[in-house]
Amino acid sequence: MNDDARLIEIETRLAFQESALQDLGDLVNRQRLELESLRRALTEATADLLSLREGLSSGAANEPPPPHY
Repeated sequence: MNDDARLIEIETRLAFQESALQDLGDLVNRQRLELESLRRALTEATADLLSLREGLSSGAANEPPPPHY
């Protein structure tokens, strides 16, 4: 393989690696955004669940005991 062919091969590989690296960076960024969105959704769902639990426990305390048969 002559020097020109080797140089072209190296440049081709470098261009491919740069493209692959850019694609991976884009993927990591999309996953970061999705993770942030999922964390917000989980925080909201947790707050809603805690609110429901508090509502159920306070409602049960105000009810009279069931009648005995």
